[in-house]
Amino acid sequence: MVLAPFVDWMNTNLHGLFAAIGATVEAVLGALSGDPALSVGPRGADGLRAGSDRDPTR
Repeated sequence: MVLAPFVDWMNTNLHGLFAAIGATVEAVLGALSGDPALSVGPRGADGLRAGSDRDPTR
């Protein structure tokens, strides 16, 4: 298989980059989930689902 050596090389040489990307994604998701203004909540999710089938022309 040709892909396996490339994946091994990436894991060896770019491990720091992947760790930084993972830490950044975790930080952003943690900030978004911790901010009550950005979370919809169960009642808001029901409203979003109910509103999705409405006719926009009305």
